[in-house]
Order: sequence, then C-alpha cells, then structure tokens
Amino acid sequence: MIIQRCISLDSKDEWNEALKGVKHSFAFTQENCHAMKLTTGNNTYLYCFEKDKTKIVCPVSERDYNGYTDIVTPFGFSGFAGNEDCSEFVNYWNEFVNEKKYVCGYISQNPLFQNNTYYKNEEGYKSTNLYFIDLNLSLTELFENLDANRKKQIKNYKSVESKFIYDKKMLTEFFLNNYYDF
Repeated sequence: MIIQRCISLDSKDEWNEALKGVKHSFAFTQENCHAMKLTTGNNTYLYCFEKDKTKIVCPVSERDYNGYTDIVTPFGFSGFAGNEDCSEFVNYWNEFVNEKKYVCGYISQNPLFQNNTYYKNEEGYKSTNLYFIDLNLSLTELFENLDANRKKQIKNYKSVESKFIYDKKMLTEFFLNNYYDF
C-alpha cells in the first residue's frame, strides 16, 4: 500500500514519528520548520511517502502569488531523505504535485542524504558548491586546512573561553541524545 500525506506543524508527535528511521539534518525538524513558518508566513508541512518498508520525507513550504502556488524547502538543507532506494518514487511525487496544482518546485537537496532514485537529475539544477569537514582528520590537519581568519579566531579563543562547556558528562549526554537525529 502507498501512503502520501502532509503532516501539519501542529502534529509534532506525528512529525517526529515520520522522521524516525530516516537520516536527516536539523532542517527536517518540526522546530526548524515552525521557525521558518513564523519567519515567512508560508504554510509549511512535512511531506511523507510510505510504500512497504520504504519511507521518504521532505519539508515543504507553499508560496502563493496571484492565485498560483509553488513549493520550496524551508531554509537549511533538507530536501528528500529516505531509508532506502525507490525508483518509482518520482512517479508518485509527480502525481502528488499535480493533484496539489503546484506550478513549480524549488527543492534544496542535502548532498549528505541525496538518493538519486528520488528524482531525475535532468530536472535539477546545481547552483552552488558545498564544503564538508572530514572529522576523521587530526586536529592539526583540521587546523591547517582552516582559513587564515578562522586560525586567528582560534588562536585568540581566550576572549570567549568562559562560554565553552568542558563538562564531559554533560557533553556526552547531549551527544548521545542528539547524534542519531542529525
């Protein structure tokens, strides 16, 4: 059975449940999308597709202009994220957007969660380069790869050191409670 649904910002538990089992970033969360709705005023929801064991999600905001509606992903890197490949998803997504009568869509895709079976590459447009930090590098290697201004900030950290948290128990607890969702 195939299920396509739009989860409202008011349904926080349902939203969080839909994200379970899908690797995602903060931009997918109900909290982030709620903040974006407050900022833009746009109707925002979590699109959720389910077929058998496959789950694909995408935060979506609707924008209205002169009687036409287009969709965008809220600020931040979200886009389509799922738990497995689904080559027929493109067809279901096209049915969904046609039923909604959207005239256009601007879906920002997080490259860390990109799955090429969720869309057609020829229908996309890449407009920017992204850079990621390889946390497998040593601290020395990471430091050497920094911009000169960032190196200067780090060397002068004493001026903001009082804001740092060194409590390993607190840091470990925070990490263990949050790492999976992000």
